[in-house]
Parts: sequence; C-alpha cells; structure tokens
Amino acid sequence: MKEPRQYLAFGLSVLPADRTRKCPSVASWKEFQGHRPTEAEVDSWFRASDEAVCVVCGKVSGNLECIDFDNHGELFPKWAEALPQELYDRLVIERTPSGGFHVSYRCAEPVCGNLKLAVGMRDGKRTTLIETRGEGGLILCAPSQGYVLCQNDYGHLPMLAEKERETLLDAAWKLNEIAEEEETQPQTETQQPVGQPVASAAPATRPGDDFNARGDFRALLQMHGWKPLRTTQDGNEHWQRPGKKGDGTSATLKDGSFYVFSSNASPFEPEKSYSPFMAYALLEHNGDCAEAASALSREGYGSAPSQDTSGIDWSAFRPKAEQPQGNLSALDTPRQKHWADEYPDPGKLPERLTHIPGFIDEFVEWSMSSAPHPNRVLEFCGALTFLSYMAGRRVISDRNTLPNIYLIALADSGTGKDHPRKVNIASAIACNMGNGVVEDITSGAALEDLLFLNPAVLFQKDEIDTMFNVIKMAKDPSSETMLGKLLTIFGSSNSVHRLRDKAVGRAELMKMRSDMANGMRGQSPVIQNPYLVIFGTAIPKFFYESLSPRILANGMAARCIILDAGKRGKPNHPKIIAMPDGIKRTLEVILGYRGGGGNLGSINPEMLVLKATPEADALLDEIAMRFEEKYHSYDENSEQTPRAFWARANEKVVKLAMLYAISANAASPVITKNAVKWAYDFSDFTTRQALFLAASYSYENPFDEKKQKVLRILRRRKGECPHSELLHYSHESKEIFGKIMDTLLDTEDVVCIERDTGGRKRQKVYLLRETPGGDVK
Repeated sequence: MKEPRQYLAFGLSVLPADRTRKCPSVASWKEFQGHRPTEAEVDSWFRASDEAVCVVCGKVSGNLECIDFDNHGELFPKWAEALPQELYDRLVIERTPSGGFHVSYRCAEPVCGNLKLAVGMRDGKRTTLIETRGEGGLILCAPSQGYVLCQNDYGHLPMLAEKERETLLDAAWKLNEIAEEEETQPQTETQQPVGQPVASAAPATRPGDDFNARGDFRALLQMHGWKPLRTTQDGNEHWQRPGKKGDGTSATLKDGSFYVFSSNASPFEPEKSYSPFMAYALLEHNGDCAEAASALSREGYGSAPSQDTSGIDWSAFRPKAEQPQGNLSALDTPRQKHWADEYPDPGKLPERLTHIPGFIDEFVEWSMSSAPHPNRVLEFCGALTFLSYMAGRRVISDRNTLPNIYLIALADSGTGKDHPRKVNIASAIACNMGNGVVEDITSGAALEDLLFLNPAVLFQKDEIDTMFNVIKMAKDPSSETMLGKLLTIFGSSNSVHRLRDKAVGRAELMKMRSDMANGMRGQSPVIQNPYLVIFGTAIPKFFYESLSPRILANGMAARCIILDAGKRGKPNHPKIIAMPDGIKRTLEVILGYRGGGGNLGSINPEMLVLKATPEADALLDEIAMRFEEKYHSYDENSEQTPRAFWARANEKVVKLAMLYAISANAASPVITKNAVKWAYDFSDFTTRQALFLAASYSYENPFDEKKQKVLRILRRRKGECPHSELLHYSHESKEIFGKIMDTLLDTEDVVCIERDTGGRKRQKVYLLRETPGGDVK
C-alpha cells in the first residue's frame, strides 16, 4: 500500500490495525511508542489493500495529538464555530465511520496523555463526547475503510504553539456538561483508626468534611494565584490557573467539586475532580492529608465524637478465623508501607536515553551494522563502556570525579550479548589498547595485580551473576575478597590505592613496575588513580536472584548501572568488524588528552580537567540536593537497599555527564546543561528500574524465592489469580503452596476473597496488594 509508507515518510509511527477492536494488529506495539517502524516492517504488515491503518500519537510522531469527537460528532459544529477561522483552516480533519470526527495537529511542546474534555448524559448513561489522543494513545485513520479526510491530510499537519493548542482544548472544555467523579478523600488522622471499636451514634465531624461545608475555598484558590473568569447560568464557575493569560479555562467549580482541565496546573492532575479539602491539602500541605486535617482542626474545623458506646461494633476483635472472607473489604485496610511499593515496573528504557550525540551515536550505529541481531540497548552499553575505558585516567571533572563506570546489561539467551564485547575488543586492539581488556579475573588479588601493571582496565564478563552467586552462597569471608576490591577500587579512582602487603608474582610484578618508575624504591607499592570499567552481561532473572540483601545494601549493586536490554533484534546481515575512519580520528583525539603528559602508562597522570557551564553546574547542585533528600528519606527508616541506590545516583550523573561531554565534542569537551539533563534522566530511570527488579527477584533464602515467584505471577496476571491457577503456575506442592500463601496473607502482600461463579462452589481468588490503601494493580 502506498499510504502507510507515506505516513512513515511524514514522520508518523504507523501500524496495521484491527478495525473491529480499534487497536494495532501486531503482536506488541508498545515499542513503537518509542520509535517508528522501518520501511521493511511497514511493507511486511500492509500486504492487503484493505488493511486498516493506525497512527501512534505523542513524541514518536512529532508530538502528534488528536481531538476525537464521539457520539456521531454531535458537538463538533459548536466547537468549530468557537475557533478562529485561520486556526480552523490549518487543522487536519477526517470523518470516522460512526459519523464522528478526528482533528489532528502537532504541538511545539510535548503533549500529555489522553484527556477527557467533555462528557454528558446520553440515554441515562455518562458518555464521553470529546477527548484527546496524546502520548501513549493512537487513532485509526484514512485510508482505513470508513475514514474520510475532509480537510488537509497527514502530510501537512500544522505545528501549533502552546496557546493555539489551549484554544482548541478550551473550546472543547466549554462544552462539558457534567464534572467527573470527585477524587476520593483518603483517611485523615481524625478518622476512626482501624481495629478500634466504632460507636454507632453521634459520629465526629472530620475537619476535612467541615472545611468542605463552610471553608472559603475561593479565597484559598485566589491566594495561590488562581483567577475566577465567569459563572455560567447553571452555576458552573470557570477558573484559570496561575501564569496563564487570556480567557482560557483551566478548571471549573460547581457543587463543591473542583474539576481540573489543564495539564499544566500543578499540583493538580488533569481530568480529576477535587474536594475543597483535597485541594487545600495539596496547596498548603504538599498532599499530606493528616497534616492538613490537623491544621484545620487547630483553626476550629471539625467536632469531637459522642461518647455513647452502647452501639459498639466488636467485629474487629473477633479471632482471625471468624473474620468475613467473602468481599473486598479487606482491601480497604491500609497495610504497612514498604519501600518496594514505591517502584512499579517503569517499562522499557526510552529510546531517547540510548542516544548521545557525536561519538556514542556513531559508534552504536557502526556496532549495530555488524550485529547478527542488532539490539540498540546492548550496543549502546558497549559503546558507553568503551568510551569510559578510552577516557580512563585522561580526564577528571572539576568535581574530582573520573568517568569510570560499572555497567551491567541484562538480556535473555540469544539476544546478542556477546557482540558488543567483540566490538570493544576489536576496537581496543585497533587503538593499541588491547592489553587492558580482560574477560576473566579469578580473585581480588589478581585484579589488584592487573591494575598495578596496567592502571586502566576494561573488564568484560558474561554471566556476571556467577560472580555474585559465589559471594552469596559462600560461607568463608575470604570469598568476598573480590567484592571488597571492586568496591575499594571504584572509590579510589580519584586518589591512591595501596596494594596488599604480599603482592608478588609475575617476576615480582615486573620488579614492582621498575621500582615505581625509578623514583620510589623502598616505598609500599601503590596504584595512582586505579581505573576499572566493568561491562557485564547476564540473564535478568539469574542476575537479580544472585543479589543477596548484603550485596544490595553494601553498595556494590548500587554502584552498577543496570539496564534491561529487552528482546532480541530482527535478523541482520552482519558485516566484518572494521572501524570507520571517523571513529578512529575521534579516538585519536581522546587518546591525546593530556594535562601535562599523563597517559595510561604513567605513574602519576596529569589529567585534562573537564569543566561545566554555569547552568550545568547549578543543575548538578540541584540534582545532588534532590537525590540527597531521597537518601535521607530512606535513612530515617533504615531501608538499606533504596538508601544505597540513591546514595550513588548523583555520582553516576556526574560520570555520565562527563561521557556525554566527551562524545558530543571530543576536541573541546564541556559539561553542558543538555549533558546533565540526559545524565539525570538516565540515572533516575535505571535506578528506579533496578529497585523494581531487585524487589521482584532478589531473595534471602529459598523460601523467600518461592514467595517472590508467586508475587511475580500475580503481577503478570494484573493483580489477581484464582487459587487453582496460582497453585498450578507456582509448580509447588499443595503443602508448600499453602505455607507460601499463609505467609503472604500474614504480611498483607496478598488478600484472599471468595467469588460467586454461578455454580455450587464459590471460587477462592488471591488479590495482590501493591500499595498502601489497597490499590490493586
């Protein structure tokens, strides 16, 4: 088909679609939210002339957004009349098979997710009349059967400024007929505590409820910069967020419900309705409802409960076996929060984070061209570690940091984990740097000796989980020598590492490196700026299962940048690994960095000092404070694993920003604001992903491993699974499975309910409790 290829040429992520279900017909389309398909993929998908077409909205399609007019497009004429003619004429408009309309355009700024703009009651039901399709959404479009372009086409999408986009959305919002359901008010400290007797008469009036009834909410909004615009005949008050100009509506207030429309009205979220109390808690107390209730109570809101206890409900004090099991009420009881609750699956690494301008992008593209199954994340990891190795002991930031990194790429068998290692070895040899690349180190002493002879080393190891497993399973403390050296050497890169007392062998370590370059005879041997780069690969499941709580808490795992490379790439006709001239020239520049004669063979290198621009320097300070706050939040509760990871996050930002600077401008590297922004996004994402996977796979003992496996099954089943199916998938005996579930029920990670299936027996179902308050994911 001609059109799908054209859409790809227009910069749109185009996919085949199932017309009936209105969704892509490819097996998995999530990856195409991050990158567009290739021409070969498009040609293979669209073989039939009547194949339906859909387009992914958001950044991948150039910040594409679409306004979808449902219910036969009944509100489209009123909406169109409200627009300036010049703006209306630029839009791409098509008719849908149901008689509705799609209005499409691009935005100069990134668009948010889907927004519900107008709803109304139709045939006794709440009906969506107008909504957007933005980041993460998609639309079916022409030339699909029944979709007809009425004005312009997708090859001429207008690029709208933020104000023009707001004009379109505001015109739609003004047609909204009813507010969405109000955001539920969470329990405050004045509500009845769980497990306490409940009096049946004269309940207390909560401060939040009292504020909802008689608080001056409008004065609160105005105090925080909100501006009242107008009130319609039905009593719907239109308000404008702080900083916005003109007469565009950002939210409405009616019947005690503050419905926020704008996606730029922090701390409020778009498409949500808030009570006055919830808005007060967000604006005045950063969302802490208990603190907000206490403050209102001090101002005279709320009343005390009656002391009549004649109607006390003692059900909370029944023995556990007598508690009701037939409904979801157990989910309403908050459980104790655990740090793992804060880290849901962040998904696949965004492709934009695998791009660094200059050397890295060029190296990755070259590496992928010779890979049998190119995987961008794997090749990116290889490129990043290779650049780190090449810059070893040649540059230092003005924050006294060297760009040495420990990086572990996770991928299943057959994904191509060996290819980037082969490229790195070949590249190092081409630059006469092959002596420093090793694939096996037997002990901490061997590592120390290797660095003494060659102070910069690239250690590439497949199945790196085996190294952690040796440490995890061994009972002899001496087996942790390797781990101790890895920790020490990482921290000594900007200073000196003193060798153990009995460092001998290999002709007494080349006569103690020629008596420390003929000037330090008789002194204890040291390594000035020991520089170790690790590029490890492993299968995700095996790697995380190899991490003991000690390794997670002592900082070894936290020092590592851990990435999940995802699935195997499509087959490629591999080429001979031959370094392009452009990459060679860049490496020659990097190998020539000298601040006074320092190089990899020198005893005391004098390194090039890499500085940051004032804007980048200020941003680095801000990021350091942000990560410091995270560290202290976990330090207060002695939660060792997240504390260790966030303690190292800022150090990673500086190292990564240095590598970005060298890649972007090898001749005159400077840490820019863009370098810091990328490094922050990369470090933040990989830290969150590592914490999610560590919580999912790491375990203290074999029984804990079985519990984690059951929890992973429940997550894959979207938070719930019948008893019989969960027993089957666990591959455990009934006895062991029973003990596992009893433990998970006791720790309140899981809730058990019974459901009516229409037959004689009621079905026992387990529900996953991932977050405090019982939100089932």
